[in-house]
Amino acid sequence: RVPPYSLLLYMNSLRIRCQLYLYNIMQSAPWYTELLLDGAMVAVVVVVCIVLKLVIWRKLKP
Repeated sequence: RVPPYSLLLYMNSLRIRCQLYLYNIMQSAPWYTELLLDGAMVAVVVVVCIVLKLVIWRKLKP
């Protein structure tokens, strides 16, 4: 048997979560989204640097 106050606790937690999203206290995206974007930017910079290194290396090669 479910205690009657458990439904009230669930409704209260749901209301609090909705308010957190409403007032932008919590982000809707996962916490690791910024890390993924930073990692993608680092990967792009590394690829560009490798391509530039190969181009310069081939031009300097006799």
